[in-house]
Amino acid sequence: MAAGLFALGALKMHWNSARQAAVAENIANANTPGYRAREAESFGDAFNRILQARSSSDAAASGRANETVDIALKERRDKAPAVLSGNTVDLEDEMKRLAEVHRDYAADTAFMKTFHRMVMSSVRTSG
Repeated sequence: MAAGLFALGALKMHWNSARQAAVAENIANANTPGYRAREAESFGDAFNRILQARSSSDAAASGRANETVDIALKERRDKAPAVLSGNTVDLEDEMKRLAEVHRDYAADTAFMKTFHRMVMSSVRTSG
């Protein structure tokens, strides 16, 4: 069970990393004509995809079941283009998303540290 929770925590951190990369790409292209803002797929979609990869018989047979699933980036469709150039990046929204990613990453890190201490404590007392 502990290995499963650590794997889940690692997937969540990988997902947060993909979200941060998407925000950084959006900010870097804020003045690029025609650029469409992108975002990472939801954590639920990524989690379901990794479960499907692990449960499929060919993935298990080929040894790919333990590979990290790449987080898909998709065009964000929450806003129409705000400028004549067709660029859909809103820097204020991107800064909010960046703060959200930072908050989630800090919370996930704290959770993983706490869980690690609990596992280490139980190993010391049982050994």
